[in-house]
Amino acid sequence: MEALSDSVWLTISGWVLTFLGIPLSIFLTLKFQKNKKLCWYRISTNLLNGNRVKFENFQATYKDEPIENISVAKILVWSAGREMVCGKDIHTKHPLRIEFDGGNNEGLLEATILTSNNRSSEVALEKSADDTIRINFDHLNHKDGLVIEVLHTGTIPRDIKVTGDLRGVGLKEQAVIPYNTNDFLIPKRFAKKYPALTHKFLSLAFGTFLSVLGVILSLFLLVGFLFDGVTPDMYLVALLFGIASIIMLLLGAGFLYQGFRPKPNKELLNIFLDSID
Repeated sequence: MEALSDSVWLTISGWVLTFLGIPLSIFLTLKFQKNKKLCWYRISTNLLNGNRVKFENFQATYKDEPIENISVAKILVWSAGREMVCGKDIHTKHPLRIEFDGGNNEGLLEATILTSNNRSSEVALEKSADDTIRINFDHLNHKDGLVIEVLHTGTIPRDIKVTGDLRGVGLKEQAVIPYNTNDFLIPKRFAKKYPALTHKFLSLAFGTFLSVLGVILSLFLLVGFLFDGVTPDMYLVALLFGIASIIMLLLGAGFLYQGFRPKPNKELLNIFLDSID
């Protein structure tokens, strides 16, 4: 009996060490992983939708041409990898650019750079012959980036996107808005003042909670197996406990990854969030 008890505690200790190793391995992987990666996120506000609002004596024009829809998008682009992204990495046959989803790039009316956190990056925009907007820079260090304002004729955010086939550089859309800024959870003033910290806090809190819950369910199931065995009447309960624990652990690992992954420069992120108020 004593040997069985020791075996149970060794098994439980193994599960605990496994749980502790999940966030540690995620943290170490993201902390020391050497890669080139660009991330982007956009918010678009529709100012005029001709399909919804029509006035007999009102007509919107752009450069003396009538338009039915007009929106303003704010796009945040930053270097999320640990290695510096150089200008030569984005100057390919399909360079880093903003384009209209569906190929109608004439809908991209104007674009301007609102801010860049590193002047030496020499960021610039260029209207191409195919009416896409190329994003150029000399280099982007870790967390460096820029905020772009785009005037376009789309009606929904996904009408425009950042795309490109880059040289050894990953390109991914990544949300930067906190999950929830309701007053009962996180005060809005706190979320606005510390947006990156709020996002990280919620991700790590949810991830830790779900991971602990998954480990507890697993331990209940394990202890039941070792001490009482599983009778036919308990098969369904044991199966549900097992599935629930796996789901909790996977969700927990996902939230922990979200919390540990790199965020843009704090000043850059604050300017982006201020621009979308």
